[in-house]
Amino acid sequence: MTVPRLFTPFLLGLVLLGGLVSRPAGRVAAQIPDPSPVLTTFVGASTDAQGIVVTWNVAIYALNSDYYAIYRRSGLAPAGSGAQIAVVAGVLRGYTDYTVPGPGIWCYQVVAVAQSRLAFASTESCAGFLPGVPGDKSPAFGAGCSQFFQSQPSGTPMAAIAARFDPPAAVVSLWRFDATQQRLVAGYFTGASVPADFSSLPATFEFEFACLAAPATYRSS
Repeated sequence: MTVPRLFTPFLLGLVLLGGLVSRPAGRVAAQIPDPSPVLTTFVGASTDAQGIVVTWNVAIYALNSDYYAIYRRSGLAPAGSGAQIAVVAGVLRGYTDYTVPGPGIWCYQVVAVAQSRLAFASTESCAGFLPGVPGDKSPAFGAGCSQFFQSQPSGTPMAAIAARFDPPAAVVSLWRFDATQQRLVAGYFTGASVPADFSSLPATFEFEFACLAAPATYRSS
């Protein structure tokens, strides 16, 4: 099942609420170095059937990277022609791409950036994607506020949704966009003393927002 993504005005609302929205950053304009065994990239369709999950292993030489730039290309395009789609913090080892343009084969490359230069690059890793068809990789998110896709039944307690993150302690709050009110509403806060707008899922098969204090993955099924 393919579900429309939420757009920039709604994401900006989270910033006003004090959250840091994970989003693509500006392109790092420099020559990508030759692939190195220092970085190993793995990709696969997400278990929520809405995107592709990119994870990577890092050798000791790249542990002090400032951040990672993620590049994507169609499997039909020439090797090495990927466009940068995101920049993530150096502590992260995973990213979920919910902006995949459509079905097909998609190839990803992760580049470590240190001291303002592209230091190490992984080899490209490719995966097939068909919207609505689940893969085997759990969606991965960094600290801050990010979209995630939930398919739990309507009426599921929001606390149970929070418990599906690993680790659950990473969850600070959960939100959804209320189309009727045209605003973001809160469904869960870690602090029980903070009132929420709702406590159980009013709908299923839709994107919500999770604000996290640390990197986490989400068990969507």
